Amino acid sequence: MAQQRGRRRREKLLAAAEALFRESGVGGATLAQVAQRAGVPAGGVFYYFPTKQALCAAVADRHQGFFAAFLSGLDQALDEPAARLGAFLDGADRIARDRAQLGCPVAQLAADLSHEGLDAAPAAQVFRDMLAWLERQFRAAGLDAAAARSGAVHLMAGTQGAFALGFALRDEEVIRDEVAALRRWLADALARAPQAS
Repeated sequence: MAQQRGRRRREKLLAAAEALFRESGVGGATLAQVAQRAGVPAGGVFYYFPTKQALCAAVADRHQGFFAAFLSGLDQALDEPAARLGAFLDGADRIARDRAQLGCPVAQLAADLSHEGLDAAPAAQVFRDMLAWLERQFRAAGLDAAAARSGAVHLMAGTQGAFALGFALRDEEVIRDEVAALRRWLADALARAPQAS
């Protein structure tokens, strides 16, 4: 019972921190504000997260868990790498409105941590893991190692660039248009792959 209560309290703190970081940035959110948003006594934050770096790393881990589950779900649900890559872009399209309104939380976290002089590696790892997954999909589709790496970077840079520009302009159609362009590029890249012909 106490362990469940502790897990719930920790999750409330992480959800509050994630929301505050998106609203105010890492530098604009204090641990006391996180506690207040979570409805937890201020000292409770320090029990679970003795430093702001520890809290930020845990928020990055939370993002990692979300994306790992998303990608694992694609692996389990879809047999073909082309379908999994298409579903990855479907996901980008589904979150276009959120990204246009609030930006990418992982990119924001990585930038904020660097700006605050904190370790940005936990946030950057989320992107590294996504790149590795994309690269595996391109390899499974028949692209050689260099082309698979290039394709993975192109999809990540395209979606992240669209999220950044869509956020700057507060325009989800910018994101949707870029996702559509990435779909066309993907179809062409896969059509040229040795196994696709």
